[in-house]
Amino acid sequence: MIFKHHLAQLSDESRTFDTDFTVMWPTLESVTAPIVLVRGRRGFLSDDVVAEFAARVPSARIITVDSGHNVQEDIPVELAALLRTTLP
Repeated sequence: MIFKHHLAQLSDESRTFDTDFTVMWPTLESVTAPIVLVRGRRGFLSDDVVAEFAARVPSARIITVDSGHNVQEDIPVELAALLRTTLP
């Protein structure tokens, strides 16, 4: 399963929306490799979605950074440093 979305073109008025992530849960729950979720504090993932992610993938590491949704665009240098220290 491939899940991909691109929301960078949304206007500020439409930045709040309800996304159904249920299609992703079975795939994420079956992953045996280490998972790191890097979440932008001002991004699209709600606290409820992240809490469900943590419950469904308890071995995952969740890191929240001071960024919007596209962390790689907002703080690329900081993200690279974070990944260097987080990934094996």
